[in-house]
Amino acid sequence: MIPFALVGGIFNLIELGGTWFFVKYYEFPVQLTYTTCFIIATLVAYTLNTFITFRSRFNFLNFLMYFSIYMGALLIGKIVIAILENNTGIGHELLPFIAAPFVYIWNFFLTNKYLQR
Repeated sequence: MIPFALVGGIFNLIELGGTWFFVKYYEFPVQLTYTTCFIIATLVAYTLNTFITFRSRFNFLNFLMYFSIYMGALLIGKIVIAILENNTGIGHELLPFIAAPFVYIWNFFLTNKYLQR
């Protein structure tokens, strides 16, 4: 459980921390930054979970399923961010944090249902 939690923390650091940093301090566009950080975090998390947490070999079909689930989550996050961006005055660097619960619920249910351990 500890390695899985650590990988989740790394995912959050890259996804949320990276987005916050680049939007806040470099004024990068939130949608592009969120997308980039999310994809990088997804690739890192899959790699770490495969080789460290579950100590298994790379499985291309499992990777495609994992990546597809997370890209669905990315789409949900982007929709939530777009709605908030257009309808609230919340700082752009904070929007991914508000979208995160929707993303994590999606990931939790779909990875539990469709991914092999």
